[in-house]
Amino acid sequence: MADVSRPPVRGEAHDRGQLFLVGALALAVTFVVLALVMNGVIYTENVSARDLATSTAPAIEYENEAKSVAATLVATERGDDYDELEATVAGGLSAWSNTTQPFGAVEGRLAGVEDTTGSNGTALAQDTSDRNFTSVNDAESWTLATDVKTRDAWINATPEVSEDDIENETFADLTDDGGPFYINVTDGGGVDVTVFVYEDENSDDACVAVFDGDTYENSSCADAENIYVDLVDGTYGENSIDQSDEHGWLQVLERAGPDHTLEFGNADASDGTYQFVVDAEDDDVESDNFGTDPDAEPYAERALYDVEFQIRYRSQNVRYEATVRVAPGEPTYE
Repeated sequence: MADVSRPPVRGEAHDRGQLFLVGALALAVTFVVLALVMNGVIYTENVSARDLATSTAPAIEYENEAKSVAATLVATERGDDYDELEATVAGGLSAWSNTTQPFGAVEGRLAGVEDTTGSNGTALAQDTSDRNFTSVNDAESWTLATDVKTRDAWINATPEVSEDDIENETFADLTDDGGPFYINVTDGGGVDVTVFVYEDENSDDACVAVFDGDTYENSSCADAENIYVDLVDGTYGENSIDQSDEHGWLQVLERAGPDHTLEFGNADASDGTYQFVVDAEDDDVESDNFGTDPDAEPYAERALYDVEFQIRYRSQNVRYEATVRVAPGEPTYE
């Protein structure tokens, strides 16, 4: 059969090579332009994010300062009337906010704290360091509160019962009459975490141990005849300032969760002071175990468990609002 294909024209291969070259150059230029555009977008987003963080920083700072003021007020205010306590805390927050207004006007911002409300609570405490931990009626085993959340909880104890090998002691022997002072924290499911405070027989140092149920978990000692135990942070030491690192095994309130029960046992086996702020009104704690007279020991005093308020912040570029809750010294309850 005859060849009917068209013979190549002179210069056609050269033209095709030029077309390929032009196309490759065009594609390369496209990629370069696209890269420049994407870099520009990323840069713009980063700048915007930085600008947003910079512009909202004063609002966050204002909120944090308000939280700090509220925490101080809630932690220190006690009284005879819950409404007055709430009004005092609200007034203190408003007074602080008002002091910031002149500076805000200079900076072109308007900020305030509004709608402050509090949740009623009770501070269960003893202030006399040479009294033992018995109830106001001298009961050695007694209940402080039932089905509560607790914040700002600590004890400062000087134990009078010695143990030389608590790790190998049975829970039953330790909780029997004549054993060391202990705090029992029972969660809503009936599971106990127990804190024992005792004197080490070998060193005479005050020590703390924790049992999970009836099983020994851990223990440690302070280099002193007394031991201050923070039951929220899980620390211990000679006083509230000189404290150890945090220990999860000693964070017994967080471990128990909300709706727990607080009990003392062998309360005549140690002297000292303590405080537990619970989210129950004074009529709802085990009030028969506490005195109402200001000089009574131990005593139950009205306090706010927490407060909630609105933060409002306005500036030329930022409109910020938040509902804030403050419960000083509260564990991280799930």
